Amino acid sequence: MNSTSESPSQVLPADRRVEWIVGVSGGIPAHRPVWKRVTDAPYDADPTGARDSSAAFNRALADMPEHHTLFVPPGTYRLDSGIRWKGRGNHKTLRGAGPGLSKLLFYWGLIEMGPGVPRERTGLDLNARRNGLTIDADLSQDAVKGETHIHLASLPAWVKPGHLYILDQLDDPDLVQSGGSGGSSHPREQTGNGPRGLGQIVLVTSIQQNGPSDFQVNFEIPLYYSFKTAQQAQIAMAGYDAESEAPLSGCGIEDLFMEAKYATGWSKGVSGHFIRMDSCMNCWVKNVEGDNVPSNCHVWASFCYRIEVRDSYFHDSHGYGGGEAYGVALYNVTSASLVENNALKQLHCPLLVCYGASGNVFGYNYVFEGASESVASSLALSTHATHAYMNLWEGNHAVKMLADWYHGSNSHGVLYRNRLLGYEPRDPNDHTPVGLECYCRKWSAIGNVLGVSGFHTIYEKANGEPGSPLDRVIYKLGYRNNFACSQPPYDDLATVDLLRHGNWDAATRSVKWDPAIPDHNLPPSLYLKARPSWFGDLPWPAFGPDVPGLEGKLPAQARLWGDAPPPAFAPPAPVENPPDR
Repeated sequence: MNSTSESPSQVLPADRRVEWIVGVSGGIPAHRPVWKRVTDAPYDADPTGARDSSAAFNRALADMPEHHTLFVPPGTYRLDSGIRWKGRGNHKTLRGAGPGLSKLLFYWGLIEMGPGVPRERTGLDLNARRNGLTIDADLSQDAVKGETHIHLASLPAWVKPGHLYILDQLDDPDLVQSGGSGGSSHPREQTGNGPRGLGQIVLVTSIQQNGPSDFQVNFEIPLYYSFKTAQQAQIAMAGYDAESEAPLSGCGIEDLFMEAKYATGWSKGVSGHFIRMDSCMNCWVKNVEGDNVPSNCHVWASFCYRIEVRDSYFHDSHGYGGGEAYGVALYNVTSASLVENNALKQLHCPLLVCYGASGNVFGYNYVFEGASESVASSLALSTHATHAYMNLWEGNHAVKMLADWYHGSNSHGVLYRNRLLGYEPRDPNDHTPVGLECYCRKWSAIGNVLGVSGFHTIYEKANGEPGSPLDRVIYKLGYRNNFACSQPPYDDLATVDLLRHGNWDAATRSVKWDPAIPDHNLPPSLYLKARPSWFGDLPWPAFGPDVPGLEGKLPAQARLWGDAPPPAFAPPAPVENPPDR
């Protein structure tokens, strides 16, 4: 488990931080015994890749007892219909001999994880199983940020310990706006519950009755935000039927290589993910290489809680249009999850949060060589769609962070000790390390290293002043569209309300501090209590104004390049008329 220290630093005010308790509770299990090899009888998976092994994987996972491992020996395995990890039990591990040895080749399908029964198709189903999203109950009292309980006047039969639920409320339009410049809305709004973009997934741990009309529902992790009865705060099912099903719990995928031999995508009505997690908790992906995703996401998580994606390498896609070539995408209120120590290459949106994802941490990931069919849309770290908030981005090496308005608002994101270049030769537009479009408010940027010396010349564009996608600017703030700066509306600087403290930037070649914050001592981390063992001999923290030379090397970077530097690239050539996204 990862969390903040007991004495949080004063460099980040209390109203802009939470206790980031993230990832698999107690850590990923390390010693689950091997039950069988998937090549053993009666499963007989074919390690030569000559015939379809989908049925072998599915039957073996179903038969395996809990708290065991199904081992995938070295070899190449053909999968014509994928792996349906639904209704096959909890606390199971699928483990290979390593990404270079145990290889899964998908000719159709994906690894689909979640509650319920196995499905015989791969459907579009953007928002998981919506049948539970309309089942809800009003809170009887305001729930205050930092508390670990809510109150109900009566107790529905479907509210039970051990289950996941959504907490949300009707949107405050001063902060939360659905739709954005490109349309779309949150899943609970789509199912007729009103605009409820800001929410949190909670795990109920116990229930106590304090009086005839007062039921106290307790949960594991403190609230990230206050939920008010004046805004019809509610508890709701989290994408599954809590009366008849339970979330998939304690299952993991490890030490495998995955490659798609087919191309698909939203335009074909089929979700082209590699690993899809719906309503999962304490599940993980570890040391997996994903090569050439069918089109959409290497890892897609929806209504999930405390999942962990780590030590992996995701690269390339069959498609690079809108909604395609994503790396790790946390959707639909996914909360308390950890994406750590991964490498991501040749992707459109390598790391992103969407539709209410909250309280998650993206830590120490190495993102490089982004790509997109639209040259104006090659992203790295992305907050996209109503209303992701209180997510921490710490220690990442990437081209840029873009918090956009395309599908709605977001807020309270934290950028801490990242190396954001604002430079990618494959993306000749928007050379901006930190971009916050309109309705992307109350962010904090602390201890980051921003821009490239000799390339970036402008510190900031804001307040609706004329701008160009060709500007070599460190911060671009409040525009409707960072790639088309002439389009209204705009947020002025006061409305954006970006806290900036202790960041080094290449335009001024200096460290700028917020005069209202006297504390200039930046803690090594906002979520790790101590130096992580997986950093090895590399200096930690890797980036910051107090780091010698401003930047070091990440473990994920060292895995790819060793002691050699990454390949050098020529400066990008400008495109005068980039397309709107």
